[in-house]
Amino acid sequence: MMHSYGGIVGLVNSGNILNVYNSGNISVYSKSQRIMVGGIVGIANNGELINSYNLGTITNVNQSSIYRMGEIEGVIQGEASVSNSFYLNNQPIGINYSSSLCVTTQVSRDDLKGDNVLNILNQNGIVWKKDTTNVNNGYPIFTWQ
Repeated sequence: MMHSYGGIVGLVNSGNILNVYNSGNISVYSKSQRIMVGGIVGIANNGELINSYNLGTITNVNQSSIYRMGEIEGVIQGEASVSNSFYLNNQPIGINYSSSLCVTTQVSRDDLKGDNVLNILNQNGIVWKKDTTNVNNGYPIFTWQ
């Protein structure tokens, strides 16, 4: 049996995920040998993940045999794709199994808080803003926050 875990969603069979971020850590306690885990999505079979970032880390508590693990996605397959998605360069979570359908970028903490990433996240409309009130430790937040 396959298990999937993500900071936002575990399994997406169809549909789009747009403008999300995860600031929580993920701890995997399962003893299964078929685990897919991602900072945003565990498995995406179809659809798109656009404009996202992950601040959290992934910890394999029971040292289970994680099959696929990634800073943004665990597994992307079928007609799924990932674009404009960022993760911190100091996340000690192992190998990122990205496919050619994935455009993820490793950035520093300062870069993620900067104008360049903010402009990329806002390419499809002004949804994000700088965190000037420290709601999210200076990382981009939504305009409504």
